[in-house]
Amino acid sequence: FPVTIRRGRMRLSILIPTLRQRSALLDRLMGILEPQLTSEVEVLLESDSGEAEIGTKRNTLMARARGDYVCYVDDDDRVAGDYVSRILGATETKPDCVGIEGVWTSRGAQRKFIASLRYRSWFEEGDLLLRSPNHLNPVLRSIASQVRFPDKSWSEDAEYSKALLPLLGHEVFLEGNMYFYDHNPDKK
Repeated sequence: FPVTIRRGRMRLSILIPTLRQRSALLDRLMGILEPQLTSEVEVLLESDSGEAEIGTKRNTLMARARGDYVCYVDDDDRVAGDYVSRILGATETKPDCVGIEGVWTSRGAQRKFIASLRYRSWFEEGDLLLRSPNHLNPVLRSIASQVRFPDKSWSEDAEYSKALLPLLGHEVFLEGNMYFYDHNPDKK
């Protein structure tokens, strides 16, 4: 029975809900994340074959998280090569959350997204997808743990974002593409 001994402060928990049948996608993501990890960062996985709703898996991961900050990365998405170091740097001043930019790709078309406290809802402006902070944003665990995801697998992130927003007051914003959201409208 393995025992994990942690020394020092755990600053960031990266939470990944995954499906066993998407192991190749998870391997791709972990190939990007693993070289970036430090002793201050934990990566937690919650895996099944589709029995649990994604909201349920996100709540389970939150309950296991020990980092000062938490963020979710979907198993079929990707992150920047300096994702972890930039987040750790942004959290030095202890903001409530970290605003991020990224690329949203669907059926080969790419659009920029911004998830920030600058926006009080989710909307589009031209080719930009503008979002209030959501599951992709690093958020203080003490704040994020006050909000539960609904037990469903569609739009659970938007509901979480809406409930999280009134709890957030200060952000540090990271410019440049941090997250690559590979949207597949046909996935189950």
